[in-house]
Amino acid sequence: MKDKTLLGLNLSAFLMMIGVGMIVALLPQRIIELDGNFSIF
Repeated sequence: MKDKTLLGLNLSAFLMMIGVGMIVALLPQRIIELDGNFSIF
């Protein structure tokens, strides 16, 4: 039972790290796109 809980925690942490990594990788592109769109101001 404890091993399964540990495995679940590890899996969720792993998925969170992947999600954060993807967000960090994609954010600069988004900011650059928005910067280009709002460069009029």
